[in-house]
Amino acid sequence: DRGLAGRELTKEEAVSYASMVRRRLSMEPLQYVLGKWDFLDFTLAVRRPCLCPRPETEELVEHAAADARKILR
Repeated sequence: DRGLAGRELTKEEAVSYASMVRRRLSMEPLQYVLGKWDFLDFTLAVRRPCLCPRPETEELVEHAAADARKILR
């Protein structure tokens, strides 16, 4: 199996990749498969049963922070 870098995957990489593909095919959220996800300026560890960070939530936090800054001025 060739990876994205054009090199042969090690056996461990191929097994890990196949496992990740199976998890996605079973509709497991990508955040859980990767085990981390960017949210604002942070990279969060993500696993069950936590909620997956979503772009809509990031936007809501940005609006709330802007409102809080206005109030605190």
